[in-house]
Amino acid sequence: MLNGVDQKALSRCLATDPDTCLTSVPGLSACVQTAKVCNAAALQSAPRSSARMDSAPGNTAGIGARAAESFGVAQNTLRVTTETRTLGAAATFGLGLQSPTAGDTAVVTVESSSPNHGLEQHGLTFQGFRATYSAGTGQLLEACWGQMCRS
Repeated sequence: MLNGVDQKALSRCLATDPDTCLTSVPGLSACVQTAKVCNAAALQSAPRSSARMDSAPGNTAGIGARAAESFGVAQNTLRVTTETRTLGAAATFGLGLQSPTAGDTAVVTVESSSPNHGLEQHGLTFQGFRATYSAGTGQLLEACWGQMCRS
């Protein structure tokens, strides 16, 4: 399960009849309306640019560059901010990735209103995105693009 979506059912549906997945896969309809990513396989097959040296932990310019590359936008369209969030031990992030430990966590948020391809890169174009990374590790914590950011 990822963000309430039965991943096995989603995988079977995408392989056999992708046009029916939104109505036939448990949790998918609700996920695409409220969550950030609904397909774990797409996350695992996404390009791994995170190992680049210019996006080292704490390097906000590197994190911005990585976000621009991941979403397919020009770096000059980005708004990069930093903040400290207080997280509980049970904190979960939209992508279902590792949650930082409880306590105050410095994050870097990258936003753009430019057209982009999202993280799943299925040939669609979305208006705008927001991605939040751990400032300490550079790990992507949550992301949304297009209408998902308006939920």
